[in-house]
This record gives sequence, structure tokens and C-alpha cells, in this order.
Amino acid sequence: MTRTLALATALSAGLGLTTATAADMAGPARGSFAPLAAPASPAGFYFGTRNGFGGARDTRFDVGAGAVNVTNQYEMGFYNGLMIGYNFGPVLGGVGLRGELEFGRSQFSIKTHTVNGARVAGIDSFGDLRSYGGFANAFLDFNLATLAGVPADSLLARITPYIGGGIGYSQVELRRMGVSATGVIMDDSDGRFAYNLAAGVGISIFERTTLEIGYRYLAVPDLQFVARDGTRTRTTAAANMVTLGMRRQF
Repeated sequence: MTRTLALATALSAGLGLTTATAADMAGPARGSFAPLAAPASPAGFYFGTRNGFGGARDTRFDVGAGAVNVTNQYEMGFYNGLMIGYNFGPVLGGVGLRGELEFGRSQFSIKTHTVNGARVAGIDSFGDLRSYGGFANAFLDFNLATLAGVPADSLLARITPYIGGGIGYSQVELRRMGVSATGVIMDDSDGRFAYNLAAGVGISIFERTTLEIGYRYLAVPDLQFVARDGTRTRTTAAANMVTLGMRRQF
């Protein structure tokens, strides 16, 4: 009886060991998912690109000593920029801080001119609004996982809304603007203080790599242009844009 009991105990232990080993070799149960790795530490330098598509606000200029006013409407245009920055990481709970330098250019082609209230056909209107400049930007990043109190390896940790903006300088050009009846009547540039306001979301797609989707308002106020006949005009260049970018941390 004692020998039989000992043999049964040994067989049970061996069966348990075999079952555990098989389970280890089989891996996770069907339908289960391995947890996402936690994003890398956010502190450090990064570089990236930011591109935009959107519409420019109307600009204006005068000719004939102010007797003729020309308003410029634009087609949808683009923005291309490069940036390098530093991510300071969390500064207040789940709120992080980034600072960056950005350099970029934008271009919008004329859709039509309106001369003293009369709209000129698009085929007879020509010219471009171009800008080149740089900004010193600052952004606040909101770590949703920390703010919601969920694990750092959750999907929510990979989604980071942001708000921010920057100030800088932009050289703006009203390039070869005119109508077919008169030819080029404005071809001048001016450089001024510029600013931008931005909001969006960063999505961690790979380790140390973030996809950025956002909105930006960019403005260059109080520009001064001189028409071909010497008439001076002050105007503001501004644009609303949807942006798509990529940031890669060192």
C-alpha cells in the first residue's frame, strides 16, 4: 500500500512538471496580446520635419498713390519646415515641456485679384505669396497615461496631445503680382516679427520616433510693400494650416 501511494505521488508530480513545461513552450494563450513596450524616456534632443497644407488670409496693396486698391485671394498652399529641439520631460505631473528651433518656407499662388471691388478673372490674375523664416517654439505635452493613472506600457501612453507656439522672423514676398491688362504691378518683399500658435497630438509609432498631427496659425503683421509705381502699403500675411510632422529623438 505504501509503495503504491509513493508511485502515484511521483507520477502526479511528473505530470504536473510536464504540463507546466508544455505551457511555457506554447507561449501566450490564443487571442492574447503581448503588452506594448513603454516609450523611451522623453528627455533629450530631437530633430524632425513639419509640413503643412492650408489657406492664406487675403493680403492687399495700393497703386496710383492709393487711388487703386488691390486685394489678393490665394489658392491652397503649403509649408515645409525643419526643426531641432530639446525635450525636458515631465515638469509638472503628466505635463512635459519641449523647446525647439524651426526653419521653414511657405508658398501660396494667387487665385484672383480684386481691384477697387471688381473681381478679376482667375486666368487674368497672377503672382505668389512666399515666406522664409525661423521660430523659437515652446510646447506643453500632456501624457495621457500619467494623467489618467494607467500603466506606462498602455496604448494611451503613446498618445500625447500638445499645445504651444513661437516667435521669430519671416521674410515675406509679394512676388510678381498683377493682372494681364497691366502686367506686374507689385514685386517686393519685407521682413518682420512673426509668430505662430499650434495644437495637435503626438503618436509614438516606434521607439524614439513620434508622428505629429496638428493645426497651426502663422502670422506676420505690419508688413510694408512698395508697388512698381512707388505707392507704399501696409498689410498682414497670415495662414491657417493642417500640419503633419515626424520627430526623432537622439
